[in-house]
Amino acid sequence: MINISGITYKELASPHFGEVFSLIEGICKKQKIPVYIIGAHAKIILLLEKGIKPGRGTKDIDFAIMIPDIVSYNSFLAILEKAGFRKTSEAYRVIYDKTDTVIDILPFGQIGEEGTVKFTDRKTELSVVGMEEVLEGAVEIKHEGFNVKVAPLAGIMILKLISWKEKPYRTKDLDDIHEIIRHFFEFSKDNFYKNHLYLID
Repeated sequence: MINISGITYKELASPHFGEVFSLIEGICKKQKIPVYIIGAHAKIILLLEKGIKPGRGTKDIDFAIMIPDIVSYNSFLAILEKAGFRKTSEAYRVIYDKTDTVIDILPFGQIGEEGTVKFTDRKTELSVVGMEEVLEGAVEIKHEGFNVKVAPLAGIMILKLISWKEKPYRTKDLDDIHEIIRHFFEFSKDNFYKNHLYLID
């Protein structure tokens, strides 16, 4: 288990993410729903853990949850509402009113059909290609009394490449991919020195 106790959430773009992490993780644990963090925020946590200052911050947080169907997903959102989260016009987005934190709750698993989740109450489709596979390699983070899983760096890269292929206009995906590549040696140098010394030169 990775311990990032030396890193504050102010460095992650908001001092309130810790509170949100605890709430989401606690609800998912009680409901026995697998959950992990994806997107730019997962990248930020992993880079900071290696002492690398991220180049791009983020104002929201993406949670991926494995769930069987849309009924179960809507029930989960109802539980979040009772805990102080508010639905928005986006089918998968909520706001934690206490800290004004924007959160995307991205469902995957059996709820998806051919890599896509379709929301019944709104004309919205969400690509979930790769999310189930990335969950298998998720890294568990312990910080300030709560545990949450984060997509591994390779998994973030995969999801970013898929996202960019599906939506080429999303230049922020390219920015994140570039940042991961730029810092890959720093992030993986122990592995390079141990197993791939011939590549160092």
